[in-house]
Amino acid sequence: MSILVSGDANLDLLAKVERLPQAGEEVEALSLEKAVGGVGANVAVTVARLGGLCGYLACLGNDEAGAFVLRELRAQGVGVGWVRSDPFHPTGMVFVAVDDRGEKMMFAHRGANLLVDVSWLGRIDLSALAIVHLSAPAPGFGCEIARLARDKGVRVSLDPGSILSQRGLAAVENILPWADLLLLNERECYRLSGKEILSEACQYLASLGVGIIAIKRGEKGAALYTKGRLTYYAGFAVEVVDTTGAGDCFDGAFLYGWERGWDLETCALWANAAGALATTKPGPQAGIPTYRELKLFLEEGGEELS
Repeated sequence: MSILVSGDANLDLLAKVERLPQAGEEVEALSLEKAVGGVGANVAVTVARLGGLCGYLACLGNDEAGAFVLRELRAQGVGVGWVRSDPFHPTGMVFVAVDDRGEKMMFAHRGANLLVDVSWLGRIDLSALAIVHLSAPAPGFGCEIARLARDKGVRVSLDPGSILSQRGLAAVENILPWADLLLLNERECYRLSGKEILSEACQYLASLGVGIIAIKRGEKGAALYTKGRLTYYAGFAVEVVDTTGAGDCFDGAFLYGWERGWDLETCALWANAAGALATTKPGPQAGIPTYRELKLFLEEGGEELS
């Protein structure tokens, strides 16, 4: 495997609604579907769907939901040899309501996802990997696997996600010195840095040890900070259906190019386009593009790709 992804895997229950409810209000679900989700699973599926070799490290419950998630990951070409099943904790579940504008409300129960810890690492050989990617890891686990990976000469990427970012810099500051790449959205960048200007926020986070920072800016596009320079990438005009998982798709597409040795500007462009396409279908993974779909989308937009 070239890329190992660690992060939550969930069974997502997706409700389509005309509008999101207010506090204490009930709204009718126009449709209800189930799908595989979770920040780690979404990244891993993106890498695999683009044609990359990707292994996945996670914990599921020994239940019907876990069997469904595992079956779907295998079908997408994700390596699941490092996925464990626990008989005492349920598979993580997320309830997602999405309105007509693509805006969403989410409620998560992490379940067996919380069982991934440092004790797992003694059985994992990281030396054959190119990249270890961490999506919202537990701080102790994230720091230890990042340190072990770097000691083996393996590149490390981190997406702290909203949960870790809400806890502030203390939740990730021990991981950042071991991370080569930091992926996060604009709000998370401000929250972790304590700054209000993006260039200053990136400069501060880079001073903590991370060399590359990729910022997801939603419909505004993306930005890339490296070697003291901040570059902006305009968003793509698409018909947004559901934004669930778009940031994870951005991560996976960036990692796909980075593992292949593409220049960082091309990685950012590729990821920016992938994140946009991910919003055009309902659910966290239905909109993740294949390599051919993503390349065609960029070429139709006038981008020249090798």
